[in-house]
Amino acid sequence: MRVAVVSDLHIGCPPVPGAFGHPPAAFAAYLAGLLDTHDHVVLNGDIFQTDHQLVPGLRSQRAAIQRALDAHPWLRDALDDPRTTLLRGNHDDETRTVLAAGVHATFDGPAGRLVVTHGDRWDPVIDTAPRVSAVATWASGRIRRVGLGRLAQWLEGRDIAIKGARFRGPDGPYARGALVEKDQHTANIVVFGHTHRPALLPLDGCVYANPGSASLGHRAHVSVDLAQGTVAVVVDGQTRSARLPRA
Repeated sequence: MRVAVVSDLHIGCPPVPGAFGHPPAAFAAYLAGLLDTHDHVVLNGDIFQTDHQLVPGLRSQRAAIQRALDAHPWLRDALDDPRTTLLRGNHDDETRTVLAAGVHATFDGPAGRLVVTHGDRWDPVIDTAPRVSAVATWASGRIRRVGLGRLAQWLEGRDIAIKGARFRGPDGPYARGALVEKDQHTANIVVFGHTHRPALLPLDGCVYANPGSASLGHRAHVSVDLAQGTVAVVVDGQTRSARLPRA
C-alpha cells in the first residue's frame, strides 16, 4: 500500500484568483503521475480557497466551490476517481457538505497505520483568535480581487514564516498534536497539511510528516509506503526520507 498526500492547493474560486499558481494541465499530469505510482492519493484540505468571497457565509462558500469545479474540470475528474480521497481544510470546510469531504483518512499496511488530517485543529492562532484569523483571510481576498496578488502573497508569506518559526519542532503544537492523533488512531505515521511548511520529524512511536503547500506552482507531496515502512517528503524534486517505527 503506497499513499501520496498533497495539501493546500488554494485554488481560487472565480472571480477571486487564488494562490494555486500551476498551469492546470501540468498539475493534472502531476496528479495523474502520483496515482500511477501510488495506490491512493489524499487531497488534504484547503484544496479550494472558499473564504475570499465578498459576502462571507456558508452559502457563499458552497457556491464558490461549484464555480471552482466548473473552472477546473480536471479537479472534478480527480475527485471522481475512487483512488482519491478529499479531506476538508479550514479554508474549504464546506467541502464536507458539497463534496462529502472527510476529516481524517486512515490506511493500513504491513508496516503500520497512516492517519491523515488537515491539522488546523492544532493551530494555536485559530484556536485562540478565530475571528482575527477569519478577518485577515477575508482582507487578503479583497486585496487579490483588486489585482494586488503579489501584495497578498507577501502578507500571507510573512504570516506563514512567523508561525513557522514559532510553532515548528518537536515541542511545537503540531508535533504535540501529531502525538495525540497517533494515540487516537493507533498510528505510527501522522500527516498534516495547513502549515505550508514541509516537515519530517521522528516523534515518540511515530513519524510526523507534512508536505507543505502545493500552491504557488510548487510540486509537494508526502509518499508513504506501508509495505516497506518508509515515508518521504518530496518538494520540487528534493526528497527527505525516514523509516517508520514498528507499529
